[in-house]
Amino acid sequence: GIGRFAMMIALVRGGETVMGWIHDPLAGTTLLAERGAGAWHLGPYTATAPRRIPQNAQDLSAMTVALHHRVFGPHLGLFGRNLRLGSAAHDYWALAEGRVQIVSYRRLKPWDHAAGVLIHEEAGGYARLLSGEPYRPAASNQEGLLCTPSASVWENIAALTRAS
Repeated sequence: GIGRFAMMIALVRGGETVMGWIHDPLAGTTLLAERGAGAWHLGPYTATAPRRIPQNAQDLSAMTVALHHRVFGPHLGLFGRNLRLGSAAHDYWALAEGRVQIVSYRRLKPWDHAAGVLIHEEAGGYARLLSGEPYRPAASNQEGLLCTPSASVWENIAALTRAS
């Protein structure tokens, strides 16, 4: 089988994710975050902070993305590469490690996104719904999540959806 799976766990209080974990059982490693305390990568023998997300990334043609929302279909040629990792957990892992700079999703089930969004934000990234509202795991009828290195990159990418 394909070894691209992981377990995602989120602690939600008052409608807000306060802790999140993504565990890769094959590698024996875990990403975790606590709201306001940062994000961490736990290996079999180490605990380190994940790479900080560069805030000034603006060159779209140099970016590797994982865009899973149909609204970005006409714009995929603007980006360097669009990956399909087959797992939201591994998309968020690639985002935390800097292998992917932007991810976007249409369907927002909390078991797929609550932990990953918190880890991304605590590592220095920016995440909002395409409407501009913050992601809330307990809210229903949310659609269109965009995770980017910074608010300015989010604005540039979100503008593509409004131009379509």
